[in-house]
Amino acid sequence: MTRYKATISYDGYAFAVFQRQPNARSVQ
Repeated sequence: MTRYKATISYDGYAFAVFQRQPNARSVQ
């Protein structure tokens, strides 16, 4: 369960960064 949770957390973080990159670029 811990490993599964860790994977979700990592996936969520990567998704946030990926979505944040184009967002910041658009603002700039």
